[in-house]
Amino acid sequence: MSAEFKELIKKYSIETIEVKKEINRTAIGQIIAGTDLFEKDYGIVPSRKVILCSVGDEALQWVCSKRGIAVEIIPWQ
Repeated sequence: MSAEFKELIKKYSIETIEVKKEINRTAIGQIIAGTDLFEKDYGIVPSRKVILCSVGDEALQWVCSKRGIAVEIIPWQ
């Protein structure tokens, strides 16, 4: 990783995003792991964690809310 890239990402609000057709436990695990690894690798905590999906699940959306993960339901093309 270049010093230039490190400096560049410090200037912006960073989001980690996971995209799945349906929200599921795997997506939740991946967004948590991805966010933690980003912090480990770059020393920056992303300001927002987001799962984009076209099919929601009330129980899993509750888990996401509890963990500070935004869920955005969008039409699947």
